[in-house]
Amino acid sequence: KLSEETLKLAAELGDRAAEAHVLWNLQLVNLLQNNAALAIDFGEQSLVIARELNLRELMAYTLSDLGWAYNDNCQFEKAAERLQEGAQLWQELSNVPMLANNLNVSLFGYLWNGNYEKVLGVAEQAYQISFSSGNLWNQASARMFQGEVWLQYGEMERAFTALRESVQFAEQANAPMYATWFHATLCRAYSEMGLVQQGMEIYRQ
Repeated sequence: KLSEETLKLAAELGDRAAEAHVLWNLQLVNLLQNNAALAIDFGEQSLVIARELNLRELMAYTLSDLGWAYNDNCQFEKAAERLQEGAQLWQELSNVPMLANNLNVSLFGYLWNGNYEKVLGVAEQAYQISFSSGNLWNQASARMFQGEVWLQYGEMERAFTALRESVQFAEQANAPMYATWFHATLCRAYSEMGLVQQGMEIYRQ
């Protein structure tokens, strides 16, 4: 509601920069409410204005979040385009945490699209960047995606090592939602291997 009110004020004042920022806010709100189509609409509007005014940081944020929205909408090629442009901007802006975040968002599309080699390569890049900057959450996410792919490849030792690390990093980062998600992934992996007792122990946690 506040964003909608601010959008009207920005239009009345002719403040295009404020309008672009508010449209990005509306993109995020709709993403978090699982309205990917509306998020795309607001994000693309924000991006047009950000390009016009050369608001490079806002462009990077909007592009990265558009990648998230397009992935949610199963438009994987469009997501990859937006995320790659966003990653380039984060590199130019020397924003290492957001670059790692952008790369991790791209992993969803690559995994859902079955592009496993791309997952492994991008996840390793995201992990190394996150490790160098001490970003535990992104390290956790990168390891989880690698574990998922190694499970598919039947490389069980590597898979379980990565999945256990994903849980460890998420707990160290004090990110309970992701710790729960990554625990669940590890639980499923144990169950698929027939290691029911180990899986149930994790499930109870």
